[in-house]
Amino acid sequence: MANTTPGTIIVLNGCPSAGKTSIAKAIQRTFEAPYLHVGIDLFWLEVFPWEWAAAGITRVIRSLPESWAREKQELALHLKDILDGCLAHQHRDGLFHDVIDQLDTFTETNLAQMLAYSIYRGVCGGWLPSVYKENADKMRSAVHQKVDASGYVQGVSAAPAFDRAGTAPEGQAFFLLIEAAWKETT
Repeated sequence: MANTTPGTIIVLNGCPSAGKTSIAKAIQRTFEAPYLHVGIDLFWLEVFPWEWAAAGITRVIRSLPESWAREKQELALHLKDILDGCLAHQHRDGLFHDVIDQLDTFTETNLAQMLAYSIYRGVCGGWLPSVYKENADKMRSAVHQKVDASGYVQGVSAAPAFDRAGTAPEGQAFFLLIEAAWKETT
């Protein structure tokens, strides 16, 4: 039977060089239970694939209260870094490879959807410059070319193994999200 005992999360928040990493290491050395230390940079940029990080950051920014303006700005900088890094690998048609910098992997649709969603929300929310919208429009146009006669978005990493192009629930969900976000820009 699975362990259903709730875990413990310790959040260390502070400015750079405040000692958060030192405290985390001290906790790991002295507490009896094991603790995993995951900094926000690692959490967003390495634990999650790029597209999920961009979409996740976008959702977090949108949910934070205005009193967290500094944190929103910091997250927006992370989002911009992700977008700039991904856009450097964008195909002329607006899509990307499944492994973004490996040309021998299949062309994948969902990264374009998630990035376009993030851009539309960021431009509307004022945390991304409007110049990004042209990139989002290009991605949205490419995604529309991948919708089949039954309304399924083709070319996403296919469920359940996500190792080939096909369809997946995430692909359909992000199509709806991208369209809702785009509609707010018009």
